[in-house]
Amino acid sequence: MHVPVAAATGAAAGAGTWLFSYNRENFQFDAGLRFQRFMAARGFANAQTGQYREDIQGLAEMTVAKMDTWQAVCTLFLCVCAALSCAGRLGMHGAAPPGWLCALYSGNIFCGILFCGIALWLAMHASLRAQCAMVSLLTRKVRLPIPSMSQLDQARVFASSYEKQNVGDILRVPFMRHQQHAPELPPASDEEDEDEDRQACEAGPEFGSTARDTVPSWIRDEQVVDKLGGVPSGGGSLEKDHHDTPEHFKLMAQAMEDWWMYDVYARITMLYGVMCFLYAVSYYSIGTTISELRGFWISWSLPMLFLTAQALILRLDILQNNGQKMLPNVEFLGHIAPYFAIVGTTLEFKFWYSQTSVHLTWVFVCLAFFGHFMMALRMLDLAWPDTEREKDMPEEPTRQWWPSSWKVPSGFTKALWVLAPPKKLEPGQHCLLHEMDELKRGGASITACRRRRAKGGSDPKKGSGWATPQGLLNQCMRMDRTFQQLFNAQVWNQLTERSQQHLHDLYGEYQNARGQVDQLPDGEQSGLSALSESLTHIEQGLDQVAAKARGAVAAAGATDGPFSGSSPFSEFSKKRKPDLPWQVTRVALITMALQWFYMIIASAAEAALGPESLLKPPGEPPWIRDQKTRSWQPEMVHLSSNKTMPATYALFEATEARPPLLKSGHATPEDSSGHTGSTDGHGSSADNHGSPSGGHSADHGNSTDHGGSTAHNAHRRLAAAAYGRRPEAAMGELLKALPSLGRLADLLEDEPPAPMVEPAMMEPMPAIEAPAAFMAKEMKAKSVSWPALFEPKHLICGHESAGEPVVAALTPHGFGALVPTGKGSIKEVEAQPFALEGLGEFGPLAGAGWAQKGLELVTQAGHLLHCPGHIPGEYGAWRCGPSAGAARLPVPVSSRLLAAAVRSAPEGMGRFAALLLEHLPGSVTLVSEDADGWSPAGEVHLPPGSTTSGFRPGLAFAGEELLITTPSGEVHRRHPAHGPGTPHPAPGSAAGRREFHAACGMPGGDLARLALAPKSRPGGGMAWRPELLMPEA
Repeated sequence: MHVPVAAATGAAAGAGTWLFSYNRENFQFDAGLRFQRFMAARGFANAQTGQYREDIQGLAEMTVAKMDTWQAVCTLFLCVCAALSCAGRLGMHGAAPPGWLCALYSGNIFCGILFCGIALWLAMHASLRAQCAMVSLLTRKVRLPIPSMSQLDQARVFASSYEKQNVGDILRVPFMRHQQHAPELPPASDEEDEDEDRQACEAGPEFGSTARDTVPSWIRDEQVVDKLGGVPSGGGSLEKDHHDTPEHFKLMAQAMEDWWMYDVYARITMLYGVMCFLYAVSYYSIGTTISELRGFWISWSLPMLFLTAQALILRLDILQNNGQKMLPNVEFLGHIAPYFAIVGTTLEFKFWYSQTSVHLTWVFVCLAFFGHFMMALRMLDLAWPDTEREKDMPEEPTRQWWPSSWKVPSGFTKALWVLAPPKKLEPGQHCLLHEMDELKRGGASITACRRRRAKGGSDPKKGSGWATPQGLLNQCMRMDRTFQQLFNAQVWNQLTERSQQHLHDLYGEYQNARGQVDQLPDGEQSGLSALSESLTHIEQGLDQVAAKARGAVAAAGATDGPFSGSSPFSEFSKKRKPDLPWQVTRVALITMALQWFYMIIASAAEAALGPESLLKPPGEPPWIRDQKTRSWQPEMVHLSSNKTMPATYALFEATEARPPLLKSGHATPEDSSGHTGSTDGHGSSADNHGSPSGGHSADHGNSTDHGGSTAHNAHRRLAAAAYGRRPEAAMGELLKALPSLGRLADLLEDEPPAPMVEPAMMEPMPAIEAPAAFMAKEMKAKSVSWPALFEPKHLICGHESAGEPVVAALTPHGFGALVPTGKGSIKEVEAQPFALEGLGEFGPLAGAGWAQKGLELVTQAGHLLHCPGHIPGEYGAWRCGPSAGAARLPVPVSSRLLAAAVRSAPEGMGRFAALLLEHLPGSVTLVSEDADGWSPAGEVHLPPGSTTSGFRPGLAFAGEELLITTPSGEVHRRHPAHGPGTPHPAPGSAAGRREFHAACGMPGGDLARLALAPKSRPGGGMAWRPELLMPEA
């Protein structure tokens, strides 16, 4: 008997051990899946939040990009308007057009400036507000949901947690039911049905491999029980619909309330500014062609181009027959207004005067102003905001969209390109952040995402389990705040009558439901589902009303939108209405309309006044600065309507040569009779041409026939004055001189040609001579056999390391000659020619120096070249290349060097250069080289006489001193630190015709000078030959 019992006990123990191990393995497997599920959910949530941040950036940057475009366009038109209103205004280059045409032109050009300026300002506000809201949302609200350490700890399950599970789950037999019901799960978002009558979600066959309705306790705890508080998630407030708008879209919609109207009216005012600009250009072309050029046909054809462009632009931006139109098609009257002005100018400038034409002109002028007046009213009609729509416009891909609460002018709905955030997600989309809210209540995993409305039924999971008295109280408190915001006086006045009635009905329903919530006894669960459904219905109606009054709510300071704490625009909204851009645009349009209405009245007044003017004549000062002591008399003013001409009125006729003022200074009787009693424009009597002063001077000048300069000049002054007063006098003198000119021409034709004179031997231009200094050391020209056709301009003395004393003469193009300068060299020496190889690509030379390692060259463009060695290479070629270090001196690209010198600095720290720039010929710039390049080191002014026209001073370094050679042969020393030194006077033998070009310091301290002197050629003629002047040579 003991054996069966022992066997049964052993079998039971083995079965229990196996069941324990089997369920433990299931627990460990589920725990691993739980953590993986948590990490995957967090990863997807972070990715979706990144997408939300991109949404905010895209919505804000779209506004910023549009505003940048509007600002660029407005700035361009403002610049052109400024040019047309200042330097290009009418009447500057010819006769001024009529005043009414100037009014049409100036009124439109300044209206264009007004609207472009408003558009620029509104665009600036919209851009800055959009950027501010974007940064605020990205830095405060829409952040990545990075899990905290506590959340990671909650998602982690220890193996020992298996010991805390129910015994039934620890020893559960496979294929048997669990002790816990399966929780409700979120529906599959990409396949869900949007029907409002759909029942609550149930566990489907996709849950688990067994498709059972029971689960282990750890699965139930994971889905339902809040690990942090130990409260089931159903005890909270109502859940969000998985199709509800993501929070970042709601915040962005609130933020766009601050700038959408700035965006819209910046676009509208920009269009109006361009239209006014095209009007102004039309009137500018009319005024220029008719008043200055008298181009009759051009004035009729040219405005057609601008008016066609204006009409086409307006058609591109407005939508015909859309929304409210108080003045439909009135814009056509504005389009043809310039042609009323063209008719007026045609009648104004026609050849024959007619009183009927004057009356017709004023009629067409008033029609032009009336056309602009009606165009201003039409602009106001198009810009007027529409009333609130009953429903939102349909959302279509690639199309603009905004909510029905935005009062956007319907005429511009196709040209604004405003895109507001959507109000709900599309089918197949879901927001993980909404489920993240449930994560906070449901622990470290995702709970069920349920409908807002609780469904009734016999199923205990679909009954009152989803609503609790505390949750209903929370919902009521939220609705109280919403009602308080909407009943605010500022918000209530912004609502339509229908919205106010709807809000009143909702409040009555809420009062009934709130009374039932307050009377619920503690622990009562019956009837909660129906009460929750009623409150949810009321809340949805409140959301619709609040969406329509969102701008007014923001203005009342009820919400700060995307901003933490107080909004930076809250004070702005309290002091200004939310439709401020529309108010500004309306004031500008009404001002423009009043301007044209005023001009209609002013034109009627001008027509009544006729040719009389209310102002003094042009050129007269105002009365406050008028120093004249006489008054205007009616006979002094000649009106265009007066058909009689004054007796003194005369026009110059070239066919009538009137006798001018003769040498006596008196006019002929015929001439003086018509002008003796004339008066000038100011009413003062004009001086008679035979005035005593004029006659006396003329007679005095004519009394000396043998002439003195005084009489002759007096006569010329009188004649010039007379010709200035009467141009016909000059014409008469010219006609009298024509016979003498004819006789002179005949004599020149009859006289035989003069014999050609042999030109004298060309002599060279004498160079500048300077007196030799007293007791100056004698300088003699060294006898040198120079190469043929050799005219050097630079002289450099050999370095001490070169061995034998030698100098080199160089031409600017790189040809040179070496001349030995040893003591006692009396006989003629032959110069050794050479050529600098590699100089061609750098340009002509401006200066040179002989350094320890070879030649240092400076080109006119500032390039530094180095020729190594002290003697030329094979075949007389001295190879040169770019110098080490800074290969170019600081010479401006647009300038060049007239002269330059370069030397190595002491202690081998760098080089030192002296530059004489073409655009600064009076001073020498000193620069030094360091590790960072060339730096300024000072400035030396050239001595007097150095910049004689046609000559170039020579520059060279002798040690640390700068040698400046003047054209006369003087050599001045300048030390950068110690200032001027003792100058070397011109050599005593320099009295000949020599041009001194350069000098250099020899190793012994003496100076050598290079000059060009004219020499006779064996075949005849003269040629410039170089001379090397040295002391005691």
